[in-house]
Amino acid sequence: MTDLLAEVERLRGDRTPFVLATVVRVERPTSAKAGDRAILLADGTLAGFVGGSCAESTVRLEGMRLLATGESTLLRITPAEPARPPARPPPGGEVSWVV
Repeated sequence: MTDLLAEVERLRGDRTPFVLATVVRVERPTSAKAGDRAILLADGTLAGFVGGSCAESTVRLEGMRLLATGESTLLRITPAEPARPPARPPPGGEVSWVV
């Protein structure tokens, strides 16, 4: 985590555009933990950890949009609604980030 925050300071000093995503809430099961962070650069590079592949792709997609607009947001993903009739419970938990 210290290395990631040092990278944030370096990027700020270099005036390099980036997005910092921070996990603020989780509901198990999920691999992310509150406090996990990642930096997204304009070329799509993601350094750090914000969750599994679904979470990472969501953060990357929304982060690129936010990087272009200069906005910030509270981002949340939840398991998909179960099919009717439900064949099995929806996989995964719920994750929220400040991006």
